[in-house]
Amino acid sequence: MLIKDLINKLEELYSSYDEEYKSVMGEPTIEIDVFRQVDDKNHYFQYGGFSHDIKIEKSDDGVYDILSAFGHSYPREDKK
Repeated sequence: MLIKDLINKLEELYSSYDEEYKSVMGEPTIEIDVFRQVDDKNHYFQYGGFSHDIKIEKSDDGVYDILSAFGHSYPREDKK
């Protein structure tokens, strides 16, 4: 997706919230699903919740910007 197309989609989404919603719920957010690596013979990752901290990382070759949501980029919030 072109960055400008993503910006347009986000602007459309933002404009769909009226002032009444914002006054009650606050500024709208967007979340990203996070997947954590697990030791399991049936699968490698499992759903780990969602986060409002969206990370944009480079592909391994450094060419592409990628919205990713794998646990290594999102430390567990329940660990202290």
